[in-house]
Amino acid sequence: MSFLKDLVTLRNPASEFSFLCYLHSRGRLVDFINHKNLFPLRVEFHDYFEWAAAKVDDLVAYHHEVVAVHPVVQDGTVLCFEVLARVGAGSDPVPYRARNLVLSMGLEPYLPDGVVAGARVWHSSELLPRIEDLIDGRPTRFTVVGAGQSAAEVTAFLHRKFPRTEVCAVFSRYGYSPADDSAFANQIFDPAAVEQFFMAPEDVKRMLMNYHGNTNYSVVDLELIDDLYRRVYQERALGVERLRIFNVSRVGEVRETENGVRITVESLATGERTLLESDVLIYATGYRPADPLQLLGGLGPIPLT
Repeated sequence: MSFLKDLVTLRNPASEFSFLCYLHSRGRLVDFINHKNLFPLRVEFHDYFEWAAAKVDDLVAYHHEVVAVHPVVQDGTVLCFEVLARVGAGSDPVPYRARNLVLSMGLEPYLPDGVVAGARVWHSSELLPRIEDLIDGRPTRFTVVGAGQSAAEVTAFLHRKFPRTEVCAVFSRYGYSPADDSAFANQIFDPAAVEQFFMAPEDVKRMLMNYHGNTNYSVVDLELIDDLYRRVYQERALGVERLRIFNVSRVGEVRETENGVRITVESLATGERTLLESDVLIYATGYRPADPLQLLGGLGPIPLT
């Protein structure tokens, strides 16, 4: 993503929260200019977010769990909201009152129907916290399900981090699909396009999503696709295939064992089945919007104007 699409620049180029201000504060503005690249490092943009968040630290209460939201009603009118939040398990909730309430529920990890997470079956969001436990165990095989950016990154990460371990990628497509980041397609993210999309009829919204979903959903950066293909090609040339691609395939039966997970991979084209004994099965199957009503409780059905 271009550094100009940061938290504020498109709305206020002179803002003190811009990525350029961040670079200046870190003493890297000249270095970034000399780099001649519009795209910051991921770790750099992550640090930028933390830098910006620290500027409003006095306005944010971190590590609080909201347990309930109640309307404060007077003469049949909702005057404000009482938000109950606690710090740490077992602590007494602390009340906050607010005239306005904004819900930013974010996304929740999604697993396909019938898949149950366990000691050896993970969602990709759990990878980094849990992988350290396996480093000393010398894993022999990982299996990664999915064809989007997260799946490709997890596959590349495991292949690089465990140089003696086999990594199997399973997905129903023929190959990883590249993200469409061409100039005209990227206009769908312009501020004016967002407003236009919001006001459009539902059938037009569906049409645009079908046309341009490949700008963001279930697609992979072309550079990463090329890198993974080079790895596969090089290993075939050397006669040692440690990165295995099971395309046009799906995961069938999954059974956790004492030391791993037994996976049946089925070819959608031929019906051929392959049994994989893996240390871990990782589903990089994306996220779904969280349900705000589970947080609002009894407030949810109340019409607010």
